[in-house]
Amino acid sequence: MKLKFILALVLLPFAFGSLHAQREAIEFYVVDSYVTPETPHTFKLTFFTSDSCTTKILFNNKKRFDISRKLSDVHKFTLDLTGYAFDSTSVPFVLIAKDKFGNVFKSEEFEVELPDDASLLQSEGSGSFFNLCIGGISLLVPSVGVYFTSIDSLKFSLSKEIPFLTFNNIGAKYPSGYLALSYSYVFKNSSKNFVGISYKKIFEFNLLEYVALGGGIYTDFKGAYGFSPDVELGLFRIFDDYTLFLQYKFNLNISDYGGNANQIYLGLYAPFFSFNY
Repeated sequence: MKLKFILALVLLPFAFGSLHAQREAIEFYVVDSYVTPETPHTFKLTFFTSDSCTTKILFNNKKRFDISRKLSDVHKFTLDLTGYAFDSTSVPFVLIAKDKFGNVFKSEEFEVELPDDASLLQSEGSGSFFNLCIGGISLLVPSVGVYFTSIDSLKFSLSKEIPFLTFNNIGAKYPSGYLALSYSYVFKNSSKNFVGISYKKIFEFNLLEYVALGGGIYTDFKGAYGFSPDVELGLFRIFDDYTLFLQYKFNLNISDYGGNANQIYLGLYAPFFSFNY
């Protein structure tokens, strides 16, 4: 018994040391960061990390690119800037690292200076106008699908889900989840209008963009209400701003009016009008 106690005392510091090693923050050491003055203008970056990790870079808190997809402590990245336009000659970026334990670390904000070339800069107001147009498209384009019950045939339906509160996920392409408002219109149905609020949890996958599991509540304002669990598959990205998704939603009616229903939709996901948390 005494031998076990002594052994435990000897091993305890090593256990705490191992735990500390797992939680120790990764440091970033940037060696080179510049844009070539000759065309095509190319961004070049070289940096080291204090431990082996996978890394990504995030420009302007918008564009994200992979750097090292395998564990390494030496990282190099190049990006041809042809076709890109920036709103300033100083472009901020942060580095994101994930260690072998899955811990994610974010660097301080760095900046890279662009050469004096008008082709790299947006004309005044063009960037905000373009973003407004893109956001307007995402807001106006509905999801297209079908609505059916166990006793009714397929009915054509349009739906729109608008995320209003997004929970950030450092180092990932998609947020960890979001809260959203939804509206669905079902043609040739006794109850045509459905409004709901839901929460979705997003999981990124290699074969797909993501799988999202959600749940919420809904009503048709005529007496029918209930719960609406759903599953959503992010299929692929379009223009880096949208993700085409396929969604299945089940309306579980808990009222005395109406019944359960199934919904299948094909639509676009883009959290342009969402607050980030």
